[in-house]
Amino acid sequence: MSISPQQYTALEGAVNRLAAESVLAHVGRDDGLVPAYSLVGEMCELCAAEPALHEPLTRLRTKLEQCLDNAQPFTAILLGHLHHLVEWLVGAIECARRGATIPPAEPAAVSTATPWGAGLTEKCDVLMTFTLEDNRELLGEFHAEVVDHLQQIEAALLQLDQQADNPEALNSIFRSFHTIKGNAGFLGLVPMQSLAHEVESLLDLARNHKLQLSSVIITEILRSRDTLQALTQQVGSALESGHPPSTVIPVSHLIEAVRQLAAGGGTVAAPVPSREATAPVQASPVVRPEPAPAPVVPAAFTPVPLPASAPVARVEPAPVAAAGEKAAASGHTVRVNTEKLDSLMDVVGELVIVQSQIIESARALALDGSSLHRNVAQLSRITKELQHTSMALRMIPIKQTFQKMERLARDLA
Repeated sequence: MSISPQQYTALEGAVNRLAAESVLAHVGRDDGLVPAYSLVGEMCELCAAEPALHEPLTRLRTKLEQCLDNAQPFTAILLGHLHHLVEWLVGAIECARRGATIPPAEPAAVSTATPWGAGLTEKCDVLMTFTLEDNRELLGEFHAEVVDHLQQIEAALLQLDQQADNPEALNSIFRSFHTIKGNAGFLGLVPMQSLAHEVESLLDLARNHKLQLSSVIITEILRSRDTLQALTQQVGSALESGHPPSTVIPVSHLIEAVRQLAAGGGTVAAPVPSREATAPVQASPVVRPEPAPAPVVPAAFTPVPLPASAPVARVEPAPVAAAGEKAAASGHTVRVNTEKLDSLMDVVGELVIVQSQIIESARALALDGSSLHRNVAQLSRITKELQHTSMALRMIPIKQTFQKMERLARDLA
């Protein structure tokens, strides 16, 4: 019995997820140990019919299991073996698929003096892969949520640029990156998960007063935010076209810059521009994201454009409160499917028509001053309020449009 094409596809997806976990893992910490053990176990089951793949994975699973049983974190040697196996699996799976000889999997000697992350960030520069047929609804919700978070991140970062000691804005940004990281990891979006994780770690240092925010740090986080936006646009385009992304958007240079900031107390080796100027190429080579276009002010209260495959009406997210304001004043928000809103608008429209007919009937019967006339008047007031409320649900504020000008002014400055 040989490995089926579906199993090869599942193996490649598991390797991509394991690569993300290996990049995020640290020596001396157990973060990622359980997911790595689970993924290696999954791959052992998928390639049980191929001993050349199965045996190295089984040996690694045994070592990971020993760490878990003894409540031990990653060691430099174990993490080195994990990194080596991830690199080996990419070529080994392709060899097995083609029926070629699979190279040996014995890892080279691992130096404990090698700093974590050295030469590994390029593993994040991979093509985002996902199955549209199975995850279309999840991806649609993920896309809409990330767009909201990225808007919040930019607004809060611009506020921090003026008030570096604003804990509310800092916590808001941290939560947004944390949410993006978790959801991207669940969907197997390696570049988004890896980049969001590094920025989250940097922000955590600032939250714990181990790092002082500066304009350099904020600029680097804005660059990371722009790249996450470009990756999010790939998800949106895939939902619209039905085709997965075909272009790699690199994140390794941003990850390295963020790590330098975290290790160097907020300084980097050389200044970098806040936006990437290189245009992406519509082929497999690695490209950098285009800068966001200049904002155009739309007509007030226009419906939100969304992918046709996942129509979701987005209510404005709670903005970061200005100095001295309470966050609770911004209220809570929800997402509602646009089809439900359209149905509500239709029903309210019919209700308004029926209410008008009842008023005319009451007038024709000369029932002015009667209890029926008073009830009809009350119905008219309620119907009018309901109509105004339902129409407001299909509108969006234009505040965010003008907020984009703050980012434009900062970049120009």
